[in-house]
Amino acid sequence: MSRVDHGTEFCKSSVTLDEEKLKKAICRALTVAVRDRKEVMGLIVSNLSYAFTGENDVLDTYAIEKQMETIKREIDGNIELLERTEGDKGRIEKIIERQTNELAALREQLKLAQAKIESNQSVNTEVERIKKLLADDSLNFDVYDDRTVRLLIEYIRVMEEGKIVIMLKGGITIEERVE
Repeated sequence: MSRVDHGTEFCKSSVTLDEEKLKKAICRALTVAVRDRKEVMGLIVSNLSYAFTGENDVLDTYAIEKQMETIKREIDGNIELLERTEGDKGRIEKIIERQTNELAALREQLKLAQAKIESNQSVNTEVERIKKLLADDSLNFDVYDDRTVRLLIEYIRVMEEGKIVIMLKGGITIEERVE
């Protein structure tokens, strides 16, 4: 906008793109982003909730869920190790017990954080809009829709060499060429 408003004197290196090509690049990027909808939705929901409430508990829900997934994988690996080992099974059992207790504590933290989020109606309304959008199996980005773009995208940065960087509201960054 600096270049448009004030000319090249203030923005010598700004890039000009064809709007239709830009919209197509945005659609391609969004298509890539929603391939793993669960991951995208988790990030967007956490960050949107945080943006509305300013509560760190909201961001914690996503982090806690990720930590729980990691611990579950570790427990599974340790159970397999326990079944195969001829060595000190007691040590492995103690590790599994510690991890199980940690998982239980994380479940409680998650419940508290989720209860706090659920009590905020403005967060719930926006989150539900995004969930409905991302849950729609017919969701595709063949046609540019300004409303959807504004709902999902935090910002779009035009780079040199005909490339754009798109930051989704959930913190996911996507690079796409404008062709």
